[in-house]
Amino acid sequence: MAPRAGLRVAVLAAAAAAALAFGAEAASGQGGFSDVGGFHEPAVESLAAEGVLAGTECGRGRFCPGDPVLRWVMGVWLVRAVEKSIPASPNRFADADPRFDWWSPYANRLAELEIGQGCSASPPLYCPDRPVTRGQMASFLVRAFGFGLGPASGFTDTAGSPHAPAADALAAAGVTAGCGTNPFRFCPDDLVTRGQTAVMLARALRLDPPPSDGFTALSTGGQHSCGLRAGRTLDCWGDNRAGQSEAASGEFTAVSAGRSHTCAVRAETGRAVCWGANGRGQSNAPDGAFTEAAAGGFHSCGLLEGGSAACWGDNQHRQLFAPLAKLVSLDAGWAHTCGLRPDGGAVCWGDDRFGQSTVPDGAFASVSAGGSHTCGLLADGGGAVCWGGDEYGQSDAPAGKFISAAAGGDHTCAVRAGGEMACWGDNEYGQLDAPDGSFTSVAAAGTLSCGLLTDGGAVCWGGGQAAHLAFPAEELTAVSAGGSHTCGLLADSGGVFCWGDDAAGQSNAPSGEFLAVSAGDSHSCGVRADGGAVCWGDNGFGQSDAPEGEFLSVSAGESHSCGLLAGGRLACWGASARRRLAAPSGEFLAVSAGGSHSCGVRADGGVVCWGDNGFGQSDDPEGVFSSVSAGGSHSCGVRAGGGVVCWGDDSQRRTEAPSGTFTAVSAGDQHTCGIRSQGGLVCWGRIGPRQAANPPGSFTAVSAGDRHTCAIRSGGAAVCWGRPPVLPPPDGASRRS
Repeated sequence: MAPRAGLRVAVLAAAAAAALAFGAEAASGQGGFSDVGGFHEPAVESLAAEGVLAGTECGRGRFCPGDPVLRWVMGVWLVRAVEKSIPASPNRFADADPRFDWWSPYANRLAELEIGQGCSASPPLYCPDRPVTRGQMASFLVRAFGFGLGPASGFTDTAGSPHAPAADALAAAGVTAGCGTNPFRFCPDDLVTRGQTAVMLARALRLDPPPSDGFTALSTGGQHSCGLRAGRTLDCWGDNRAGQSEAASGEFTAVSAGRSHTCAVRAETGRAVCWGANGRGQSNAPDGAFTEAAAGGFHSCGLLEGGSAACWGDNQHRQLFAPLAKLVSLDAGWAHTCGLRPDGGAVCWGDDRFGQSTVPDGAFASVSAGGSHTCGLLADGGGAVCWGGDEYGQSDAPAGKFISAAAGGDHTCAVRAGGEMACWGDNEYGQLDAPDGSFTSVAAAGTLSCGLLTDGGAVCWGGGQAAHLAFPAEELTAVSAGGSHTCGLLADSGGVFCWGDDAAGQSNAPSGEFLAVSAGDSHSCGVRADGGAVCWGDNGFGQSDAPEGEFLSVSAGESHSCGLLAGGRLACWGASARRRLAAPSGEFLAVSAGGSHSCGVRADGGVVCWGDNGFGQSDDPEGVFSSVSAGGSHSCGVRAGGGVVCWGDDSQRRTEAPSGTFTAVSAGDQHTCGIRSQGGLVCWGRIGPRQAANPPGSFTAVSAGDRHTCAIRSGGAAVCWGRPPVLPPPDGASRRS
């Protein structure tokens, strides 16, 4: 609460000097808060170093990032952010007395600057203890920093809100990424927390500038995308079930994303390199010096330096029979390929069942091969012409001048001369719903579309099944890797976001604010803000039938789930075979559900396990533990002194924990990962396919799944490796589903 008259002398003496004179004293920094870490920490520490936070702490050495921002705190922070000193001004508000409320000059100055005018005009009130909503904060920030109106951001929940233009302006300025995706939301009526406000304020002050190495080219495949940066490095994101998003290292001059594979041309040698699916040889690039690469459905083509085309992979529709002609560019569709001759004439080969390879007369500036149709831009006038399949109107190009066009599965998108995006054809998965913005080029394939923005950023939309492959752009506070999907807790809103396999609905997370989330084999569970447990996904054994009660945490296993109730009691539900529901009585601090067994940490630090014990995974270890993790057929725990011990199935040496002190450990199906006390990661056990690789950096959380692992970096960004079902969009790329 705001300091009121009851604290008069103490506040006036202690806070006035330390807070009003913040330029001299507080600018030296009041950071080092004991309750701030992860995503919020850099912003909070930066603002503290600038003197913005002095006198607004919620306790000695505490920031309380999850508490709502009150109006008096908001006024102090905003005025300090835009001004280094506060001129004397008359008191405007009946509930802000400068004799007793040290923050009242900030409230008065906020009104003078026309950033905020109080909560009531008659009588004039400031309402210092009233919390601020996200929509209100957006309007305050826009007025404080003068952000101009931006293009529509695509927020699905701001229609009718008076703060909608401000939310769009903040999104355009890179100050906010909203409160959640799928659908893309801002949550204007939710209360904004102190941590969220600190992040937005730090971004507005450019204390954390955006990356400058933007994209120069984009390519979209079946359910993944790749971008070539200005520094000639590659980033790929999206579906990674065949390894198609694990971009090769080095410098490149061209990249092309196919159905489940990717090809690129190395800058130094001109050699073509492909990765991902290779069932039909589509990733077996031949030797030679190439200038372009084109990845299709199950085949690939490249343009050699002399202008001839070479193709490899599937040849069911004679898509490898490239014409003996000199070409200047080419593009591969699902089962056909098209290229441009030096005179602008287009030539296509391969599948022609819908007429997609029967090229009309004319000179073209570019050509794009899709699923069953092809589109080109005329060299004279920039008009779009499409031919081939037209079941959904994908070949009915609108009139106008275009600078880029891309044919997808059953849709087409093109960039008009003014930079606007236009799409036509099938829209079952939102592939035509392009966001507003100024674009320079477009890429499309299947049901996915991506556009390259004038500032070098990338944005994608549509995708169908790929909507569940949209890795969260926001920072996370928790992450849980399951069988073939992953769930995370969004730092900005407390919402749950899941991605990866959704065959059983395990990635279709409910809306709302959550305290915890856990991904199982084919289901997921979470604890809502009110303590209620909810599960979604596979329920063949009742593993998603969460009982009533107030929960502190929940853990989803293979076909059962367990939770820790507020009183310390355990509850398990789901498959009952092998006594996996036989949770012991007593008071517990933590619980973890594995394949067919579970483990818990008692109040005295002892570990007890129950359920399947075929490999000794349920043998209770001796000693005092701070945490425990139940894997597929083995278990691991962190002792009170920081050492890690594992027991159970030792195949692939998964229980042979390294020495040293740890803060966390996670047992997966056949591998284990832990975070060392210095923040570094180490994994052991089965090393293929690459799930036990150790990425560099400092981490705050780790979760080992079936064949992949995910972790949260110290800054709040999530990273996954091994064979994750999806890789995240890199800096500068976003997703609108």
